[in-house]
Amino acid sequence: IYQLEPNIKEAPGGLRDLQTARWLQMLDPHGALPDLEPAFHFLAGIRWRLHEAAGRDQNGLTFEMQDALSAQPETLMRDYFRHTRLIDLSVRHSMEMSSERSGELLRRFHEWRSRLSTSDFTVSRDRILLRGHKPPAGLQIFEFAARHSLRLAGDTMERIRGFVPEAKWEDWKRFLNLPKPGSGLRAMQESGALAAAIPEWHNIECLVTRDFYHRYTVDEHTLVAIEELENIQDGRFAELM
Repeated sequence: IYQLEPNIKEAPGGLRDLQTARWLQMLDPHGALPDLEPAFHFLAGIRWRLHEAAGRDQNGLTFEMQDALSAQPETLMRDYFRHTRLIDLSVRHSMEMSSERSGELLRRFHEWRSRLSTSDFTVSRDRILLRGHKPPAGLQIFEFAARHSLRLAGDTMERIRGFVPEAKWEDWKRFLNLPKPGSGLRAMQESGALAAAIPEWHNIECLVTRDFYHRYTVDEHTLVAIEELENIQDGRFAELM
């Protein structure tokens, strides 16, 4: 989602994904989706202006086009990433729920087979589901994601909305030393728990810095850096980093 020069039609969270979310909503009107109309009007407006500026079918929001469309391109792109993040979460949640309803027996089979499920969490289709109504205190659910490289199920995302994990540095240190802390941090970011636990995270969410070092928004750049550290093959350097 967070590529600094996205294609607003084909990129994750773009117009193709928004249309997919709408079709799934039409097929299953009972599925709860956030209001995507503001996102549609924003992207449609940008696309119209791109075509007008280029004089042809132009969907690439390059740095040059960003400068042409706005006197404050960083602000424009921060709004873009906030909208596409919502679309991306919505379409993935819709596809997940559609898949669950179409194969209830298969879903139960996956749940029965899973050896990762605990008294607090069920793992189905590589997604974490809560057994209770609320998550355990602290970072437990995100540590579980970091330990097993899992994502949160859509239902879990809904249940933990507004959840503020309380953690001391010792808790964060244990969390960041797990095998895949990037997975846990992404689960926190997608659910809003990362900004709730660390309010300063709001300052870099969807933030655009156009320089030699940044290929992504600052928040994504940070998570990618952590994931790169996870992939260091030489144990000596991995431990050092």
